[in-house]
Amino acid sequence: MSQDSEQISTLEDLFKSDLQKPFHYKLSLVDINNSDREIFESMRKIFMTGLVIHFGNEETKTINISELSPEKIDLIQKYMLSIGIKANYKVYNESSVDYLYRRFIHDIEDIKDVEIDVISNWKTQLIKTIKINVTNNNRESLDNILNKLELHTEANYFLKMQPPKKLKDYAILVNASPKETHIISFEFAKIGDYSKPYCSQQHRDIIKRFRE
Repeated sequence: MSQDSEQISTLEDLFKSDLQKPFHYKLSLVDINNSDREIFESMRKIFMTGLVIHFGNEETKTINISELSPEKIDLIQKYMLSIGIKANYKVYNESSVDYLYRRFIHDIEDIKDVEIDVISNWKTQLIKTIKINVTNNNRESLDNILNKLELHTEANYFLKMQPPKKLKDYAILVNASPKETHIISFEFAKIGDYSKPYCSQQHRDIIKRFRE
């Protein structure tokens, strides 16, 4: 966090002020007693407050999800970055969900005593859902599957095989239509991803000499 970071008093002040650069404001969501679920809920509240202030009804504190666009989401993402939070937004259609399922199946298909049933659309051949059964009470195989699932966070958003444990496992799911799902998840932004690398005059002179 930079030394010239400002403190914000309310979320209304944040979203009704001019947009600032990443990490402009100081905000602490991490406490020794805070669980990842509590941190997610705080981030979700901040995000939804921004949506309501900019694109919703402040009196009823509601918003019409169907009227949101990637451009509107992008604006709130930038506000979130000003307090050091990265909001990940992605739209999934039937094809992208099918891809998630197939990647997960590929990772577990050779595990012993695992039966995988797939329900797919006959015409499109896209997977609608999968059912996994572990036979012979093979606990090792079950643990194996759950360990693999940790590498497929996005697939678990839809499968819900494992309850969320880490911050990345929590997400807001919005079914915009039977064929389209919007998912928003959160993480703490890394300041190095948004800061220009420092280069002193001495270093610039050295680089210049090498290029001449």
